[in-house]
Amino acid sequence: MRFHVLGLGSIGTLISYHLRRSIRLRQQRGFLHTPGIDPIPPEITAGLPANAADTSVTLHLRREYVAQAFSGASVEHAGIHRPDNAIPQGPSIVEQAGYAKGPDAIDSLIVTTKADATVQAIAPLSKRLTPASTVVLLQNGMGVVDELIHTVFPDTASRPQIILGNLSHGCYSRGQFQTIHAGYGSMRLGLIPDPRGRAEYERRLQGRATSSLRVPDSDTTSRSNLSGLDLNAIPRDASHLTLRYTLASLLSLPLDVHWDPLESYQVGALRKLVVNACINPLTAIMDCQNGQLVGDPYAQQIWSEVCHEAAEVFLAAAQADMDGPSSARRMPEYSAKPLLDPSLTPSALFSAVRDVATKTRKNYSSMHSDVRGRGRTEIDYMNGYLVQLGKAFGVEVKTNEMLRRLVLSLGWGDKKATWQRRSQVREEEEQQER
Repeated sequence: MRFHVLGLGSIGTLISYHLRRSIRLRQQRGFLHTPGIDPIPPEITAGLPANAADTSVTLHLRREYVAQAFSGASVEHAGIHRPDNAIPQGPSIVEQAGYAKGPDAIDSLIVTTKADATVQAIAPLSKRLTPASTVVLLQNGMGVVDELIHTVFPDTASRPQIILGNLSHGCYSRGQFQTIHAGYGSMRLGLIPDPRGRAEYERRLQGRATSSLRVPDSDTTSRSNLSGLDLNAIPRDASHLTLRYTLASLLSLPLDVHWDPLESYQVGALRKLVVNACINPLTAIMDCQNGQLVGDPYAQQIWSEVCHEAAEVFLAAAQADMDGPSSARRMPEYSAKPLLDPSLTPSALFSAVRDVATKTRKNYSSMHSDVRGRGRTEIDYMNGYLVQLGKAFGVEVKTNEMLRRLVLSLGWGDKKATWQRRSQVREEEEQQER
């Protein structure tokens, strides 16, 4: 089984570390009885690859000069070649099943790149992905999967299985392969329906109630939750094997991972979209920590406007869905039920934004970091996504459009350099105060 990780920022490094560690523990037969880690539920254990020794993790790096050892992982540079001293990859499931056209097939591709870079990053690897492969998208914002389906995988007959995911873990990078896991959160997974309509993935375990998991303290790490879903609902045939192994492997990680029914996942993803659309652009524009927005009445007014616009868009999208499947304005992949969830009303969304900003008050948003670092942001997959929906469903989203334009303006002309100088001076002053 070959896992490949594309995008080695803070989240990609975190996932790579835990995935490689879990494989190593299984090879040492200590996986099920590691001190400080709750045992893995048997239904998840049964879905893991049978032979850990034949499982490998390959990291994709953009530049060859940054290659270095990473806990026994293999390395590729820009998807083109592997160094001569690379650790060999495990045997490929899709190659053995006859799906692959070449010797470098990818069984499971875990993507943690920025949303705006995803299509460009995956496109060179698309020929190594097969209908029996699995792609996991762990990213901020929304709209990436629609882009991939339309530009990279338009043919359902050759499209790989796709798992959507989002994380609430707090991480930041201190350099290549150096990630600080600053705040423990969770990982939510949602499975896109089989593109060829062969399987019903969300069959629930008979008589099994959804369990709740405690947030671990410093000495223990909680295991995952199937949210009542059954891994055995995924067929054991060769075309679904990487999907079973990928889901089970992610669920086994000590990161409070949940596989949710797609509609439940969608509700959480929409809520997180609005939270990001409120916090990220304002922290980037105002060059501040998340918590500095909480007591600002002007920032909270903007939050309120963003939440009302988003709720109106979701309501319009739900109405379009209820008008019938033939509606040209239907929101891709969404039905009315998640769009009408009570947690997506303006007041509920505003409360969610305030709670997140309060809990992460000492943090800088990912968009703030993007403006300071690479210059480009994910604004078109946050506020920009809401703007696109507003246009599609005839809803005015003036505040979201304003925030989008202001963030895009930060990278125009000499404003980026000015912002970065101002941010550096502020950080130096903060360090002196400490």
